[in-house]
Amino acid sequence: MACLTIRLPVACSKKRFLELFNYFTSIIDNELDLLIIDMTMPELTGDNRIKEILSIKPNMLIILCSRYSKKITEQGAIQIGAKKYIEKPLNLQKLAPAVRETLDDAK
Repeated sequence: MACLTIRLPVACSKKRFLELFNYFTSIIDNELDLLIIDMTMPELTGDNRIKEILSIKPNMLIILCSRYSKKITEQGAIQIGAKKYIEKPLNLQKLAPAVRETLDDAK
């Protein structure tokens, strides 16, 4: 049975997000496998953040989560590059399978 190591850095600002993203994707030699992004964030919406991330690292695995939104749907999230879309409220029963499927599909 394989062991899965999970690190959960949290960024609440665009500046901190970019610091963490750069740290995990370059300094630690691409240790970042998956991002979970909220649609509603300070300074930049989730859909725009996905576009920004994929312009830097096109193969990044991203799960977008949101409450009901008129701006984004599951289909829209997939079209802009998210691998999965999960509606809030989040719980382990929703999140764990989405993470596992996203990582497995990338193999």
